[in-house]
Amino acid sequence: MGSSSSPHQKMDAAMLHQMDTMLGQAYGMLQQGKVAEAGQIAQHVLNSVPGHAKALFLMACTAEKYGDYINAAARCREAIESDPKQTTYYFKLADFLNKQFKYEEALEVIEKAVNIAPTNANLLMMLGETAFRAMEIEKATDAFERVIRLKPDFHEAKRSLIVAYESTNKLDKARSILNDVKQTDPDNLYLRVSEGRLDRREKNYKSAIVNLEFALKTIQATQPQNVEMRGNILEELAKSYEGDGRYEDAYRTMSEAQQLFQQHYSQQGNNLNANRYERLLAAETAWLKSTGNLISVSEETYALKGKPPVFIVGFPRSGTTLTEQILAAHPQVRVLGEIEIIANMAQKIGEITGRGPSVFPDVLTDLSRSDIEKLRAHYTQKAYQHAGLNPDDTQHWVVDKLPLNLIYLPFIYSIFPEAKVIVLLRDPRDVCLSCFFQFFRHNSAMQHFYSLQGAVDIYVKTMRFYLLAQDMVPISRWEVHYEALVGEGEPKIREMLEFAEIPWNDAVLEYHKSKRLVYTPSYEGVSEKLYTSSCGKWRNYEDKFAPHQKALQPFLDAFNYKD
Repeated sequence: MGSSSSPHQKMDAAMLHQMDTMLGQAYGMLQQGKVAEAGQIAQHVLNSVPGHAKALFLMACTAEKYGDYINAAARCREAIESDPKQTTYYFKLADFLNKQFKYEEALEVIEKAVNIAPTNANLLMMLGETAFRAMEIEKATDAFERVIRLKPDFHEAKRSLIVAYESTNKLDKARSILNDVKQTDPDNLYLRVSEGRLDRREKNYKSAIVNLEFALKTIQATQPQNVEMRGNILEELAKSYEGDGRYEDAYRTMSEAQQLFQQHYSQQGNNLNANRYERLLAAETAWLKSTGNLISVSEETYALKGKPPVFIVGFPRSGTTLTEQILAAHPQVRVLGEIEIIANMAQKIGEITGRGPSVFPDVLTDLSRSDIEKLRAHYTQKAYQHAGLNPDDTQHWVVDKLPLNLIYLPFIYSIFPEAKVIVLLRDPRDVCLSCFFQFFRHNSAMQHFYSLQGAVDIYVKTMRFYLLAQDMVPISRWEVHYEALVGEGEPKIREMLEFAEIPWNDAVLEYHKSKRLVYTPSYEGVSEKLYTSSCGKWRNYEDKFAPHQKALQPFLDAFNYKD
C-alpha cells in the first residue's frame, strides 16, 4: 500500500468503473441501514484489489455503524495511505479518534487535511472543534476565525467562536458576536445557552436562568437524545442557581447533569482502565509501606544544568491553577501546565531506563545511578521543550503543575531529591463540593466526580496516601492552605517564592492581568484578583455533607480545618 503506484492504476478502465459502481451501490445500502451487505461488497472489492481506498473507507464507515471506532480508525488510516490527498478520509479519521477521546491524535490528523485544503470551511470547523477538545483554545479560536472570514454567515462557526472567546475570558468579544448573530437567529438553542453562560459569567444570574431554562425545555422537546448538550445546559443552570442563592435547585440540577455525563461516557464505551487510578494508589501505598521510613535515594550529587524543578500538586480544585498563574506571571518562571510528563515516565520507566519490562512502583526500589540519570535527562528534555527553553538554560525556573502528581511524590523524590514541591490544601468539604460542581474530562481519576459520594471516596483514598507520603518521603515540601493564599495574598506569595528560591518580582501580584491561557476548569477564577467567596461554600450544602462527615473528619483534623 505504501508504493508509489496505486492498486487502481493496475486495473483497466472497465474494471475500475465496475468497482466504483459496486461501491456506489454499497454506500447507498449503508445509508439504508443495510450495513452487513455494504460490508460484504467492500470486502469483495478488497479481495480483488487489496488497498482499494474507497473500499477501505467504506469498511471504516461500516465499522462506525457497529460502534467499532478502533477498527474504523484503522481502516481510515489504510485508506489515507492508499490515497493521501482525499481529505474526507482525514475528516472521518479525526471524527473516529475524537469519539475515542484521542483528541491530540485527532488534532494531528485534521491539521494534515487542512494543509491539503486550507480554504475548506468544513475541515477548519473540525480543526476548531478538535483543538477545543484537546484544550488548544488558541488554535481553535484561530480556526473558527478563519471559517468566518471564508463564510461570514456561517453561524455555527460564530457560535463556536463565542464559546472559545468565553473560555479565554474575552467576554466583550463573545458578547459582541452573540449580539450580532441574535439579529437573525434570536431563538437558536445554542445561542441561548451561550447567552446564559455569558450572563452567569457577568453575574447576571436571573437572566442566565431564564435563558438556560428556555434552552433546557427546548432540547428536551426537540433533541432528547443529545445527552452531552443537555448535561452542559444543566451544569450551567446549576451554577446559575447557586449564584442566585437557590442551593437546593443547584444541587438537584448538578446531580442530574452529572448523571447525564456519566451516561454519555459509559455509552461511549470509555470505561477502559476504569480502576487504573485506584490500582496505582493501592500499589504505591503497598510499596511505600514496604520501604521502611525513608525511600532509598543515593546521596551522590547528580549533575543538574538548570534550576531544581518546582512541582505544584494537590487534590483537584484545591487552588493549584491559581498558584500556577501567580508563578507564571514571574518573568523568570516557565510553567508547563497540565502536561503528564511524570505519569508517562512512570508508565514507560522500563523503556526509558533500558531495563525492559518493569513494574511501577516496585522498580523504584533498585534504581541505579544510571537509571536515575536517564530519567532525569528524559524529564528535563520533555519539560524544557514544553517550556520553550534551551536545555542548557540556567536563568529560568520550570514549574510543573499537575494536581494529581501528588500520588507520584515517591517517584519525583527518587529522581529529583532536590526538587521543590508546593502542596495546595483546601477544606476537604469545599474541595469535594467543587469537584462535584465541575465537569472534568473523563478519565480514571475524574470519573469519580459524577456524585458527591464519589468525590468524597476518591478524596479520602488520595489524601490518605498523601498523609502516608508526608511521613515517608523526605522531599522538600511547602504546604499552603488555599484559604490563606487568597486571604493573605502578598505575604503568602512571598513565602512561596522564598521556598522555591525564586527572587521576588512585583509582576506576580498582577497575575490576573496575564494574557496566558488557562486550559483547566479554573480559567474563570484565575482571571480575577484574589477573592475569598469560594471559601466555606460547602455550608450552603451542609445537609449534603452529613453522611460524609465521618469519612472526612481525619482530614479536617490533619489539615487543621475546624468548624
